[in-house]
Amino acid sequence: MIKPVIGRPPEIIAMGIAHAKEDPAGIIGPWFMAIVGYTFMMGFLTVQATRYFSAFGIECWGMFILVVLALVLATAQWGIVVSAGWNWLVINYGNWALIVSAPWQAWLTPMINPITILVCQLFFAHRCYTLYGRNLPMFIGLLLGMVASAVLCVPVGLQVAIDPYNFALGAKFAIPATVTSLVTDVAITGLTVWKLSRHGATYSPNTHDVLQRLRNITLEAAAPPAVFSLLNMVSFTTMGDKNLVFTFFGVLAPCLYVCSLLFVLNARVDVRRQLSPNDDTDTLSTRFEFSPVVSSRARNTDTSNTAVFSTATVPDFAPNATGRFDIERLGSGDKRRESRRNPDSFAESKSEFQVDLDRWDDVSPPTRSKASRVMGADPDQIC
Repeated sequence: MIKPVIGRPPEIIAMGIAHAKEDPAGIIGPWFMAIVGYTFMMGFLTVQATRYFSAFGIECWGMFILVVLALVLATAQWGIVVSAGWNWLVINYGNWALIVSAPWQAWLTPMINPITILVCQLFFAHRCYTLYGRNLPMFIGLLLGMVASAVLCVPVGLQVAIDPYNFALGAKFAIPATVTSLVTDVAITGLTVWKLSRHGATYSPNTHDVLQRLRNITLEAAAPPAVFSLLNMVSFTTMGDKNLVFTFFGVLAPCLYVCSLLFVLNARVDVRRQLSPNDDTDTLSTRFEFSPVVSSRARNTDTSNTAVFSTATVPDFAPNATGRFDIERLGSGDKRRESRRNPDSFAESKSEFQVDLDRWDDVSPPTRSKASRVMGADPDQIC
């Protein structure tokens, strides 16, 4: 016998039991499929996490903490889903009263999921921040959207815990939270792809292929979580008062965000091979440069394991496979060039751009030259 609490009067519980018995597939089915789907995704995450730490280790503490936190949150959510399945379908099999009373797994899930999404979005937002020359207003705007979505999800969890059958109250917070998250995702993806498109600039074939590969990686990483978040909102608004189909998409969406994060990080290995196709070593360099040489043919060099790509038009940025864009323009004059050039760089042209994709730790950028200030680029932008 369930003791009635706020929002769980006996008549509501009885009605919920009757509805669950009439449509068990719509009530239990989504949670069962979420267990199957999430377990499959955990295998994918395990492989991706192993690849990441094997290839990059602790590249910087900020990135290490972000990746570990995302994996811990995804694993915790998987444990909650498995716990729900074991408790509802094994230990308390046939106890419909337990299920329709919205146990702790039902209200804890909408509170953990937005935190997981926020952690992953933070990486992609910071990538836009560095890509656009450390544009602080842009980063603050994206951050506000991410935080607003996460904060709006807290009342959703409280509503499920206190008044689970008040669907109108839940919709007042769940829909704005999902829409805000989707708008933020679209903004991040659009800004990244737009910057990588560089309309009007002419590059060597190899450089063009690299940029196209980065655009594809950005879109492939953004599509799955955005689609599941959209389906979660649509199913909640159209069928939320009839079944729990929306929980399937809502449970898996944060896991897809973590998968996208690791996918983008691990894609650096393939892009590195594309940048240094003749490098047979196990550790491929990620330093490459855009050199304003009037030539349509790319030239490679083994000096300092740096790949150099010729361009007919000088770009004002240089992308990397991780989405961090580290820009350094070397001004004229031997003294200034020598003081600002990294030890392992061989850049000599005053219009040469170089990028070190292996640097992830945050450091204070040096004073910018007049040329870089005009371009809006920090000399040593770090993701």
